[in-house]
Amino acid sequence: MKYYLINHASRAAAYGIGTYIKNLLQCLKGIPEIKPVLIDLSADVDEFSVTERDGLEHIMIPINNKPYGGELYAHAIVNLLTDYLPTEEHCVFHFNYFQHYDLARLLKSRYSHCHLIFAIHYFGWCFALNGNVTRFRNIIQKNEILEKKDWDVLSDYRNDTRFFALCDKVIALSSFTANLLDEDYGVAPEKIFLIYNGMDTKELITDFHYHAEKKKNILFVGRLDNIKGIDYIIKAFRLLLERGIDTHLTLVGDGNFNQYLSLCDGIWDKVTFTGKITKMQLADLYQGITIAVQPSFHEQCSYSAIEMMGYGIPLIATDTTGLKEMMEYTPECIVHINETNFNEQIFIEELSERMKHLLENIDLCYSVSERQRYLFNKRYSLDCMKKSMSKICINATVESPLSRSFYFHLDSKMIGLINCYADIDVGINGLAGIGCYMWYRICEFANKRNQAELSLKLQEHLIYYVDWIYDTLKKMQDYNNALKDGSLLYILYKLLDKGFYKTKVQLIIDMLPIEEYIPNKDKFAILVGKNRQLIINNALGIYNTYYNL
Repeated sequence: MKYYLINHASRAAAYGIGTYIKNLLQCLKGIPEIKPVLIDLSADVDEFSVTERDGLEHIMIPINNKPYGGELYAHAIVNLLTDYLPTEEHCVFHFNYFQHYDLARLLKSRYSHCHLIFAIHYFGWCFALNGNVTRFRNIIQKNEILEKKDWDVLSDYRNDTRFFALCDKVIALSSFTANLLDEDYGVAPEKIFLIYNGMDTKELITDFHYHAEKKKNILFVGRLDNIKGIDYIIKAFRLLLERGIDTHLTLVGDGNFNQYLSLCDGIWDKVTFTGKITKMQLADLYQGITIAVQPSFHEQCSYSAIEMMGYGIPLIATDTTGLKEMMEYTPECIVHINETNFNEQIFIEELSERMKHLLENIDLCYSVSERQRYLFNKRYSLDCMKKSMSKICINATVESPLSRSFYFHLDSKMIGLINCYADIDVGINGLAGIGCYMWYRICEFANKRNQAELSLKLQEHLIYYVDWIYDTLKKMQDYNNALKDGSLLYILYKLLDKGFYKTKVQLIIDMLPIEEYIPNKDKFAILVGKNRQLIINNALGIYNTYYNL
């Protein structure tokens, strides 16, 4: 089975997501039933290319430099990939970025046999709200929408929910996110898979031994972003110096240095900004580190934290989002973030106190080191990640052409098209296709009492749909295009047979040259009988077509 891993050339790909994809590929290569394929979008290449090296097929698609939006780029990607994707064989498309929704829906429409997986590395609202879950819940429940930013959060939430509904499986990198998907995004529990990030122990220095007795050095590794709490690190570090602790702070990573340099006024000789450095340079730096600190306001499953745990370097971190469970075995190293009443000075004081407590207590450092290394082996090793991925890959079968939770979005699109009398083709790829889908859904609900309200709503709009057919056909002089594939007659006779809006349906049938096209109706009925997936595929095609509703 081919497993297509979708990457995007971006800053995130150079950090956490890039590391995730590298490790995931290593896991997939070790699963006999899987043939991984890496697809790089917006790649820094001049033209589309396909190469293979060490058993890995690598597809690179150039960046889109045109002024139009992402949907047309997604169409271009699907067309470029056509000759390289299996038309019948089962395959997996694994997405890592929310902006790839258009690509996902287009691929699902063309390759209904494919399995869609999405791994959550970030939430847009975490950046907008600094990881404040309480505020997020107030916004999505419409209890507290105060500014434009809040409407953007609500819009992102709805779009993310739609992507999750389209996918067959959603990978959460932390139990925090798994719970969020269940409780706030309404993702079906059977679609949620908790798979922690994993790191290969071979990437760690084999002869590294943690020593707490060395000079007291503090380390941060990651992007120099506000969400990482860099300004609080520097302010808490300044407090340490004022309290007589002889220590040095090193910050590794690129970003807006000017934003933080002014905070180091008067302590320049005690702070080092390295910028982004190589993995070997970082490994050498670890040799002289006493403790590490990561007071982030939101994380999913930090690779920087995992690496510290693997080396056994005592880590101080916050209790926010996915970080809290990474500190499960070392509660004395947690800095609390009060979401509802955050106090900057209290936070800085607590962060400084946690650092001071470790730096002055060698025995505690060794105890924390041992416990964090134990958790690394138990949860965050590459072997753990591979075992979890093996389960999700083996079970990556398509029981139906579409994830059940996405039908709600298809229903809404069809109802919207009916309400506005969209300018649409009449055959199976348009007007008739909408009717076939609506009837298919109503029949599904026939024996489900808990879906009675939705069934009645669909039936109501099916009445409007019949009126739409009548008004459309009245304007037509040639019925050949409307009747040649048999789908319109198929749905009309279905409705007539069940007595649905019988008078109006009969009026429409009487308008048409039935005898000439009845064989087409029978052919379509046989086709649908053999492959009901045809109705869903056409509905997806209609859903993916742009209409100005």
